[in-house]
Parts: sequence; structure tokens; C-alpha cells
Amino acid sequence: MDYTPTIFYACCTSCLYLVQVPTVILCTLFEIMKINLFHKHKLPLNEPIEYIYLALVIFTLVSTALTVYIQNCFDNWQKVVKWINRISSLLWVLIPVLYTSFTINELSPIPFSCPKDYSYPNPSKSYYNACLIRFLNLMLMWIMFLTTFFFTVLALIPERKINDLFGVKSNIKNDDERKESDVYDV
Repeated sequence: MDYTPTIFYACCTSCLYLVQVPTVILCTLFEIMKINLFHKHKLPLNEPIEYIYLALVIFTLVSTALTVYIQNCFDNWQKVVKWINRISSLLWVLIPVLYTSFTINELSPIPFSCPKDYSYPNPSKSYYNACLIRFLNLMLMWIMFLTTFFFTVLALIPERKINDLFGVKSNIKNDDERKESDVYDV
């Protein structure tokens, strides 16, 4: 048996996890820092969307840890893992778009890129730090969106297609014959 498709799939998911896990941790930390800094300096904050996004990153952090643990320890929980991943994927499509549209201009007229030579309102260091944290938070959120998107695309590729890509003859005649536990669904 040729293990090339399995190795390819494992490498793809491992690489995505190597990006996603640190990113979701950083998203959580930067969002908490942003909320605290904006409250501390009385900067305008769209609290409902901020707390919805914070809940999403915490949910993703917990569900990622649970997914890795459950997939490796309990075979009969695969359907639960798949539903958690489907919900997370759907939320990672909707919430970043909403979050960006509500927060992109929250520090207006300060430019989004937070230039060092911009004359920030006093206390200028606080505004500059708030701008940088907001900028990094948004960038990390979109990196998280992309990794979730790639996980979803990878999960939608039928095993037969991956085998065909590597020229491996498959015992699977059609996608309906795949076992539920063989599908990695994000």
C-alpha cells in the first residue's frame, strides 16, 4: 500500500495546525489586550462585536484542544468533533467580516497602518500602542480565517481525488463508501 496520500494529508493538516494553534492563542491575547487598553484610555470600543469575537477565539482555542484530544483518544466521538469543527468554520467565515466592518475605522482619523511619524492625540504612546494592537489583532484574525478556510477546503477534497493526484489505486469506489472516521472534517 502506498502511504503517499496519507502522508500528504498529514503534512497539510500538521502545517495548518502549526499556524493555527499559535495564531488562535495570539488572537485571544491581543483581543484581551485591546479591550483592556481601550477601556483604560477611554477609547471608542464597539463592545458587542469585541466580546463576540473574544468568545469566538476562546471557543476556537478550546475546541481545537478538544478536537486534538478527542480525535486521538476516543473513536466514538468523531461526529461530535465534526460538528464542533463545522460550527467553528461557519463562525470563522461570518465573524471576521462583521468584526472588520465594525472596527476598521474605530480609531479614525489615525491611519490603519499606525505610522510612527503620525501625530497621535495625547497620550500619544497609548494611542500608538492601541493602534498597533488593533492592527496586529486584525491581521492575526485574517490569518486565522485563512487557516480555517484551508482546513475546510482540505476536508472537502475526497480521498479518491488525493489518491488520484498521487497515482495511487484506491479501494474506494465512490465518496459514499468512505468510513465516517476516515474523514477529517473542519
